[in-house]
Amino acid sequence: GAQGFLFVTMPIQLDQLANVCVDINEAKNLSEDHQSIADIKKFATDPESAFMLDVQSDNLPDIIDEVLLHLIAENQLPFTQINDNIRSAFLTDEASPKLRNTFRDIEDSNWLVAHGEVKDLPERLIVFVRLANTTNLGMENGAEKFFFLILAPPNLPFMLSARETAITFASILVDLELRYVLETGNEQEIREALLNALQRQSERHTQGTKDKESLPPTPEQAKVIDALQWRFPCVGIWKDLGRRLPWYFHDYWAGISSFRSIVKSCAAILFIYCACILPAIAFGLVNHIQTDGNMGVDKMIYAQAIAGIVVAVFGGQPLLVVLSTAPFTLYIKIIYGISVQAGFAFWPLYGCVGVWNSFFLLLFSVTGFTNILKYSTRFSQETFGMFITCAFMHDGLRPTLTFFVENFYLCSGGDCKQAQALLYLILVYGTGIIGFKLYMYKRSALLNPRLREILSDYSLPIAVAIMTFVGSVIFMP
Repeated sequence: GAQGFLFVTMPIQLDQLANVCVDINEAKNLSEDHQSIADIKKFATDPESAFMLDVQSDNLPDIIDEVLLHLIAENQLPFTQINDNIRSAFLTDEASPKLRNTFRDIEDSNWLVAHGEVKDLPERLIVFVRLANTTNLGMENGAEKFFFLILAPPNLPFMLSARETAITFASILVDLELRYVLETGNEQEIREALLNALQRQSERHTQGTKDKESLPPTPEQAKVIDALQWRFPCVGIWKDLGRRLPWYFHDYWAGISSFRSIVKSCAAILFIYCACILPAIAFGLVNHIQTDGNMGVDKMIYAQAIAGIVVAVFGGQPLLVVLSTAPFTLYIKIIYGISVQAGFAFWPLYGCVGVWNSFFLLLFSVTGFTNILKYSTRFSQETFGMFITCAFMHDGLRPTLTFFVENFYLCSGGDCKQAQALLYLILVYGTGIIGFKLYMYKRSALLNPRLREILSDYSLPIAVAIMTFVGSVIFMP
């Protein structure tokens, strides 16, 4: 939503171009800012508003010059020394000039809003420019397809200043549907899309006002809820359901509401599939060995799939990942050891442990005892997170290094499998390196932003697929 969207502005100092100042700004709530609404409506409805579509230049100074010529041709700018002031207000004094002051998405994006104060400029001017080809305008983390230029004299009131106007137009670009029209539509469609984006922001603000009860409670309300939970059972569960129910169907619809959402959802599905299936197979093999075949890979996959579906549908948290971990595998080993020593059958004992554990979870939920977690400091969370990280790294590196050492250094005679040991090492680290490089590709200036985003989102499945092909096809047994 617009409330949480961040922009980065980078004013570059002429005396020290390497010193780039980064300023984080929150997007405006345009439904409450009357001046911002008036600015966008005026730009969308004024017949004299400047729209330059499919500009052929791919060089920043040439693009600025084309903008100036367009404004002069439309009698919005006099052909005087002011043009030099405009160039110096927007461009740095470098061999390859960059824009001085810009707002853009803090993540990778194909748009920006540039602003500058121009001495002797008679009035504020706003220009929309769409390039024929995606072009890197000197920004480190992207190439741009379209942008707004905001020109204003330096003596205007604060709300009419170039910077505030730039934040206004950067805030409206939060709207995904608007950005799609800006990239593909004609001038009339762009004007309508700007007005529609304003309407959507107003509707979201109205809906947000109605749904205030679904927001997290204030500290005062939390104290009352805590007191009630200790005296009356199920109060916390009822409050949780009340907060989540208005967003229950939205959590599912948001994943399929647009083409971009579907692409993102598919990327998340493949990522989580790879993140879940590989530990399930690995820990399933460990459990198969530690329980003498009582619990294997098939049971681990079935249990994880059923638990994940139940939690997603009935837990009100479709984004929660149900994953097998190393401590859980150790717990199964201990239960099996107790069953062997006491002479009990493994599965009945394992089922009783699950029922007993469920009893405590249900008791904690009904009584609100889980609220004690608010006293848990970040130190406890980070310590447990570090433990899980080390456990996963240990479980991933141990079989790799063990296989390599046993088959490359400690083997003798015809039992050596040095080629397989090297291939094993290449596949393991190749998967990690390819996945990391593809994930960081979103910060590159190569290709266009959409392709970089897809490569970054699908980095893990692509890496797994590539190295699976290398290991299974190129290096056939």
